[in-house]
Amino acid sequence: MALLQLAEIRVYTADAEVAVQLLRQATALLPPGEAAARVRVCAGLGQALVQLGKYGEAREAVSQVLETARQLDRQTERMCLEVLGRAAFGLGDVQTALDFAEQAVALNRATRHPIFEAASLTDTAVALCHLGRAEEATARHAEAIRILERAGEPHRMVRSLLPYAEACLATGDRDAAARHFQAALEIARAHGVHYLVPMAFSGLARVS
Repeated sequence: MALLQLAEIRVYTADAEVAVQLLRQATALLPPGEAAARVRVCAGLGQALVQLGKYGEAREAVSQVLETARQLDRQTERMCLEVLGRAAFGLGDVQTALDFAEQAVALNRATRHPIFEAASLTDTAVALCHLGRAEEATARHAEAIRILERAGEPHRMVRSLLPYAEACLATGDRDAAARHFQAALEIARAHGVHYLVPMAFSGLARVS
């Protein structure tokens, strides 16, 4: 569990390579029959692999434990759904990514976890943007940002703005991409989210 917690911190700070190393160690230590721990480790490994762009490995790691997660608790299920959706998106299956993200949104609303709901809304917004459903995408992302503003979560706001800005840029809406990258940069600077500042700068450079 200590390795898992250290890995979760690494994932959150975008140090996915170290997170994968820690989670591989944790996997080797899992005793037989520890279903709950195995699911959490696999979900964490999936998150880290998605960050590294290893989408097929991420999907494989998490798909094998999804049904077990559903029998354990809803937030572990939510983690698995998020990984599977992001892996599907990375593999080019945007509709499946949207389907998983919508499931995660519904689950978070049912369990009243607004911060996680905002993350799932961001995933739906990114998928909708790539599917050409721009109006719906804008509404979903705005809803996510409103939730995070009310919760006082500037760090998570940056983590919502950046992928949506990337989606806008990828689908040709350069003005929207510039606005979101700039907003991410300003929030990151103002609140000391230094490790995300280069990502915002990179996005602005690509827009210009």
